Amino acid sequence: MPNPTLTAHASLPGVQKKHVLRTLALFRRELGLVALFSSVANLMMLAPTLYMLQVYDRVMMSRSEVTLTAVSLIALILLSALAFSEWLRSRIVVRIGLKIDLRLSDPLFRATFHQQLRGDAGNPTQAFADLATVRQWITSQAVFAFFDAPWTLLYVAAMFMLHPFLGWVTVAFVLNLGLLALLSSRKIVGVKEEASEEEREVNAFVHSKLRNAEVIEAHGMVGHLKQRWLARQRESIAINEKANDTELKMSSLTREVTLLKQSLALGAGAILVIQGELTIGAMIAANLLMSRATSPLDTMVGSWRSFMTAWAAMRRVDALLDGAPKPAVRDLQLPGYRILELRNVSATAPGRSRPILDNVNLTLSPGEIVAIVGPSGSGKSTLGKVLLGVWPEVSGSVLYGGHPIAALDREQFGAEIGYLPQDYELFDASVADNIVRLGTIDPDKMIAAAKLAGVHDTVQRLPGGYNAILRKQNSFLSGGQRQLLAMARAVYGQPSLLVLDEPNANLDEEGELALSRALTTLREQGATVVVITHQNNLLDLADRVVALKDGIVGRQINQGEQPRMALNNPPDFTA
Repeated sequence: MPNPTLTAHASLPGVQKKHVLRTLALFRRELGLVALFSSVANLMMLAPTLYMLQVYDRVMMSRSEVTLTAVSLIALILLSALAFSEWLRSRIVVRIGLKIDLRLSDPLFRATFHQQLRGDAGNPTQAFADLATVRQWITSQAVFAFFDAPWTLLYVAAMFMLHPFLGWVTVAFVLNLGLLALLSSRKIVGVKEEASEEEREVNAFVHSKLRNAEVIEAHGMVGHLKQRWLARQRESIAINEKANDTELKMSSLTREVTLLKQSLALGAGAILVIQGELTIGAMIAANLLMSRATSPLDTMVGSWRSFMTAWAAMRRVDALLDGAPKPAVRDLQLPGYRILELRNVSATAPGRSRPILDNVNLTLSPGEIVAIVGPSGSGKSTLGKVLLGVWPEVSGSVLYGGHPIAALDREQFGAEIGYLPQDYELFDASVADNIVRLGTIDPDKMIAAAKLAGVHDTVQRLPGGYNAILRKQNSFLSGGQRQLLAMARAVYGQPSLLVLDEPNANLDEEGELALSRALTTLREQGATVVVITHQNNLLDLADRVVALKDGIVGRQINQGEQPRMALNNPPDFTA
């Protein structure tokens, strides 16, 4: 079983924590105020109905201008209270939405980064789009329908007070709209989720392929890529067409019921007026009350699509946050040069039957250069990531100075390590920002790192020097110069642990000499240096060579034992 100190915090199977709802619950006071102002607004909604009753049944009969003036002033005051209440509750929900976004943005950023670290597929910006969808729905007018819905009972009661027959007609329409809402959810939700998922997959497909635009163009693969995209696009369009067709049918049915409701309510009132059981004022008032009684349900049915979209987005946000690791414990004893130990460490990846690393035991000491060698696919790069604590699927113990690496605060521990991956990337930022790892620029440390990596003179010749902006499309740096710049980032701040994966893959002779000087200097400073390499020229610098084959460590060769043999003939592998 994976060591809990090394693996990310995982949720229980089938259980998904409601992070968004729990965050929303933190605003109980604000939600209570929204409910209060919604109550005031719904009570004030009776003002137009009462005003109409008074005008038709009292003012028109008495022809009293004083009475008309009085009831008009009262109606004006009540309608002003209505407008003020609706304005206040709108301001509150907007602030709730913004505060939820602020509270969840930080953990969501970390969770998204952790998801990419695990190598999970998907668009890394989707989570933030989902959070924006949730925020926009919370701040929309549709949310007030949920606060207004309980007041439907008040309007139904008012209809019964006007006449029992009108009350039962209202109940029938309320139940009808409620059934339509349930039917809409069952008919639409499944197909809309399927359509949205298919659309996300198509976008992710295009996004992943366009990252290799140069390879696609060079190999003339555009036509083949377009055929595959068109096939998936047609499938996505077909699913969307089915979803939209279902939604249009439900929307048409809802609109028909709404129009029928208004006509039948007026017709029912007219019958009662003809029979002498209702006044004309009450008939018109009943029509208004009918609209108010069913208005929340009308809004719910009309905005059901946006609600389900927001609900699906909220579930994705919850699922992402649920898989995020627990905050690490900050070790106040760092920094310092420490012994790095691997005890019975195995590493794997989803979809693999065999582990990438199998029961590895290794001890690395300060002031030591260790070369990791072995054939392709033997697990060398994975071992480097395990040493840094960035490989997700690990069992066993990885200890730095006796502390589990996964339990250390990553920002604090990250300042103590340097990493040059095989597939290095530079940030879209200045040269200085790249070297100082996007942190606060310390000119002395920055220049020292650049000189140690042998790239200082190159940077000075750039337009703008250390202020030159690097972008993917920039061509003023060669592959070797970019690798040396990535090396400067790795050695910035005199790290105590350095992992270099094929550090001389793009270097010329001058770059090789700079790399050799840097490794020697780091060893003299007391750093633990791990070099993953296929090339013999770095082995002369190594104090020890560790050979890997099929994820298993063979006999380790110390300096003076002809380490060059380890590259192509790893000795004494045991299961």
